[in-house]
Amino acid sequence: MAESRILVLNAGSSTFKWSLYASLHEKRALDSGHWATRENSISPSYLISSVKPTTCIVRVVHGGSRYHNPIEVTADNAHSFDELVELAPLHNKTSLELIWSLLFLDHPMRIIAVFDTEFFHDLPAVSQLYGLPERIRERYGIRRYGFHGFAHSAMLAALSNIAAKVTETHKEYVRVVTLQLGSGCSIAAIRDGHPIDSTMGFTPNEGLLMSTRCGDIDPGLVTWLQRKGGWTPEQTDQVLNEQSGWLGVSELSENMEDLVNSDSLSAQIAIELFIFRIRKTLGAYYVILGGLDAVLLSGGIAENANNLCREILSNLEPIGIELSHFQVSGGNGSPSRKLSADCSQVDCWVVPENESAAMLRSVSQSGILGSL
Repeated sequence: MAESRILVLNAGSSTFKWSLYASLHEKRALDSGHWATRENSISPSYLISSVKPTTCIVRVVHGGSRYHNPIEVTADNAHSFDELVELAPLHNKTSLELIWSLLFLDHPMRIIAVFDTEFFHDLPAVSQLYGLPERIRERYGIRRYGFHGFAHSAMLAALSNIAAKVTETHKEYVRVVTLQLGSGCSIAAIRDGHPIDSTMGFTPNEGLLMSTRCGDIDPGLVTWLQRKGGWTPEQTDQVLNEQSGWLGVSELSENMEDLVNSDSLSAQIAIELFIFRIRKTLGAYYVILGGLDAVLLSGGIAENANNLCREILSNLEPIGIELSHFQVSGGNGSPSRKLSADCSQVDCWVVPENESAAMLRSVSQSGILGSL
């Protein structure tokens, strides 16, 4: 039997990441890499010829109402994904172009699509619904889907590892909030290992202020702007998804590091709005969970902007969060770092992003590749 080599491909809105694994059951990648998607086109041919995978796993952000479990992609069924592009224009188009390019490569391999909406597929009905007529919801498959599912799933796995390694804690992490803070940002409320709400909804543009996405906005304002400016749906998408967020508020940069290092008043306002929406959501999730046991932060911003993380969680003693005066590592070789003090009722951790492992785990649990 030929040696298996599984390549996990993750095309985000700003970064393309890849990881190579020896099997479905590995916890550590053999190799990995990334590059900025807005500076370079995604051409997998050189990567495929270099690592020679037997299987490629590709992340698709939005599966719509039709897809949520992993599915093997072939030239016969790939066209069925075309309808998904309009649901997440920043992501799905890129992912589907990647899938088609893989299909046309002269290299024998299986291609598996995994969907970021899988983690939130079974959200409670009250978290899925919008206040729209049922006939419209049913006709168009409208619900709150939730996104960044692999990121939030990976944070839960990291918390389990932390609990096992940090011997001084005997806490049960039942009520957990996970924050994915990168170019795209979202928060999930999780009880007993199951998500009960997420800030992202029908598309990845709901919720927090993001790099170029506006997040929560009055729908009446959108229709007003369309009438006032004569915007087409495509122009509206472009403004709300590509020209807004902290780029639009600051009129400076879509990179949070640039804003943090800037003396511009508009940059500081963008940061304040970003933090305000996160803290507002934390308060709401404290209520719907009936308290908090742990808060986890991950993603590029969380891992590289320690002061910003502390600002997000500062002065939250009323909901049980007390920050440590110094940085605490995870111990036992863990790359995680603890932000909360030992006396804090709520444990707060920054954990490294590991979506590829969560994608691998999804395929393994699905059984679609057998015992590979």
